[in-house]
Amino acid sequence: MTPSPRSAAGDVRRFLEQRLPCSYCDACLALNLQISLEEAKTIALTVADSPGFIRQHHKCDACGRAIEVISVGRHVRQRS
Repeated sequence: MTPSPRSAAGDVRRFLEQRLPCSYCDACLALNLQISLEEAKTIALTVADSPGFIRQHHKCDACGRAIEVISVGRHVRQRS
């Protein structure tokens, strides 16, 4: 059974909050949460619009690629 978008967004929020101050790309979210890449992209965009979360071009802490990532907003590191 596929999780509802609402519960999947909650899973993404919890995942990011538990891994402060890390940032994750959509592909790494999908792998870690065992959801499709398409679902991860959609959910990440939704979560990024929530207070306390941010989406920006940065290095993914899981795969190391410089790409769009999402993280808890107040803990985003500055780009070097």
